[in-house]
Amino acid sequence: MTVRLVATDLDGTALTDDKRVGERTLRALNACRAQGIFVVVATARGAASARRYLDTIKPDAVISCGGSLARVGERTVYRRLIPAEAADKFARELTLSPEVRALTVETDTGYYVSYPDEAAHPDYSHGIYRDFRAPLGEDAYKVVADL
Repeated sequence: MTVRLVATDLDGTALTDDKRVGERTLRALNACRAQGIFVVVATARGAASARRYLDTIKPDAVISCGGSLARVGERTVYRRLIPAEAADKFARELTLSPEVRALTVETDTGYYVSYPDEAAHPDYSHGIYRDFRAPLGEDAYKVVADL
């Protein structure tokens, strides 16, 4: 059997516990690439929060935002968004729920967060505070609620 493609997640797979690309992992991915194997990163993260890892790994393709966006090099080959009206309704309902601690919505224009304090990890420091009781008015890649 000939291997033509290898895919890896970031968190819990390609990244160490201290959120670095492991040297062993990087060597293995580079060895694959040297053999002509297509290297793909598949992650629930958006591109901005994965940027420093993608810059290190230099994958041939990236599947991000939990599978709603796929790019080969600079070319988008797949994109599936939640329509703005549905994303706004969903985000508002989640915001009003007492069980939801935090909410994030990822769009083409930003990574919006319901908590005003800075993100706990630098990978998420690009978060833009947003009160989701008011409509965002944008199609979204994903809406994530932390309980």
